[in-house]
Formats: sequence, C-alpha cells, structure tokens
Amino acid sequence: MDKNKVLSLLAEYHNKWISNINALINDENLHAEDIVQDMYLKIHNSKDEILKNVIVNDKPHFGYVNKIMYNIYLQIKKEDVIKTELKDAHTIETKEPEINKLNIEKKIDEIVNSFYWFDRKLFNLYRKEFHTIRSLSKATKISHVVVQNTISKCKKKIKRKLNEEI
Repeated sequence: MDKNKVLSLLAEYHNKWISNINALINDENLHAEDIVQDMYLKIHNSKDEILKNVIVNDKPHFGYVNKIMYNIYLQIKKEDVIKTELKDAHTIETKEPEINKLNIEKKIDEIVNSFYWFDRKLFNLYRKEFHTIRSLSKATKISHVVVQNTISKCKKKIKRKLNEEI
C-alpha cells in the first residue's frame, strides 16, 4: 500500500487519534493535534516495513499508531527536559563561577601579598605575565631551580591557606 493511501486511511480516524492521545497524556503544554500531525509526518517519512504494520486488513492498527504517538510525546518531553536542564545549568554556570572566581582571586591576592617580597614579586610575574618557569627564569636571569622552588613553595602556601579557609 502506498503512503498516500495509508495517510488517507489514517486521516479518516483523525478525531479518534486526538481522543486517544488526550487519553494517554494529560499535559496542558502539549496539544494533541501537534502530536497527531507529527505522527502523520513520521509515517509519511517512514519505510515500507513500518507502513505494513500501520495498516492491517485495510484498517489502521490502533495499538501501533497509539504507540507511535506516545513515543513522539515521550521524545518531546525528553527534549523539553534537556532544554530546561541546559538552560538552568547555563544560568548557574554563568553566575556562580564569576562570583566564585572573583572571590578566589581576591583571596589569592591577599595570600600572595603576605609573602616575602622576593616570593611575591616572582610569583606575581609567573602568574600574570610569564606563565612558565623557563620563560620567567630566562627573563629575570634567575636560575630555573630557584624559580621552580619559589613558585612551588608559593603554590603550596596558597593551597594550604585556601583549604584552611574552607
């Protein structure tokens, strides 16, 4: 049976499909008409194997069509849940990390300002300008071993003091 005949047979039961989907779902946000239209599209775009299951003895297979509509409903609900979760996650991620990042930056600045002057200068150069021990060592002409030990010591102090505050 070709797709147009299948769809015309299904269209004869349009009101039945709407009442069936209304009985299956109780959701004010979704309209049964939309789900029925999606069911028509899904059947129209489907393969011939599925068409054989939709029409049996020249009548629609109500159970199979109801299953298609219910699966469409579940897919729509799943997409809505994902969208709301992503929206909620995005709003949380954009607000909280900025605040936390600023607070942590302030705490780190306070901790660094309490360091011995040499450690403070070297660590601030490392943190804000050079980012690698090798480049800092080359620019300041201080041994990379001294730079490595100083930076390592500063990082340990910062971690320890931040953990104490938490």
